[in-house]
Amino acid sequence: MQLDPNDATKAKPPPDADGLHHDLVERVVRRLIRELDLSCDPDDLRAWGHQGVLEAKARFDPARGVRFSTFAYYRVRGAVLDGVRKQGWIRRRAYAKLKALEAADGVAEPLGEAEAKSPSSTAEARAAQLGDVLGKISAAYLLAAVGQGEDSAPETPEELVDAAELRDVVQRDLDKLPERERVLVHAVYFDGVTIEEAGVRLGLSKSWASRMHAKALERLKKSLSLSFS
Repeated sequence: MQLDPNDATKAKPPPDADGLHHDLVERVVRRLIRELDLSCDPDDLRAWGHQGVLEAKARFDPARGVRFSTFAYYRVRGAVLDGVRKQGWIRRRAYAKLKALEAADGVAEPLGEAEAKSPSSTAEARAAQLGDVLGKISAAYLLAAVGQGEDSAPETPEELVDAAELRDVVQRDLDKLPERERVLVHAVYFDGVTIEEAGVRLGLSKSWASRMHAKALERLKKSLSLSFS
């Protein structure tokens, strides 16, 4: 995959950027290869990662109080995940993990920005934030696992019963969401599109779609917690 040379002139990087950006891309690529059990050419992943760096340079706003390295990390990982998804390189068993990673970024990044502007004063507050993020990620993983459908159906009778019960619970809680949130969640976890693409279907900007996605995961986190308690 070739990078667009015109993109390199869109923004000036921080003074010490080149080596740090290369290391960041390498860390992201190595980690995603391990986490998603990828067997593709790492150079393709690196190319997407460097496109993510270029996007970060163009969009970075120091006034938001977030370090450039943190901001760039989410752009790089998002670019690589999006490239892998579009190429269809995700093995079926890793699909739910991919969606959980995407959900983690969507939930954790705005939380990190809020923390940078107004740091939590106590360990209890930070623990509550972490619990909230983990709960939403778990909800995303369950949604993606159910959204895979029969292609990944279990083989033993016991697993078949458990899977059927899980699908019923998730679908019941999904049906309780407000209509637009339900449509967005279904598009992301059942149709396999990105949050941004799902937002386009609803006439929403990327930021509004991300907020709606986070709100839907919050509702599902609470309802699934009650369903499995």
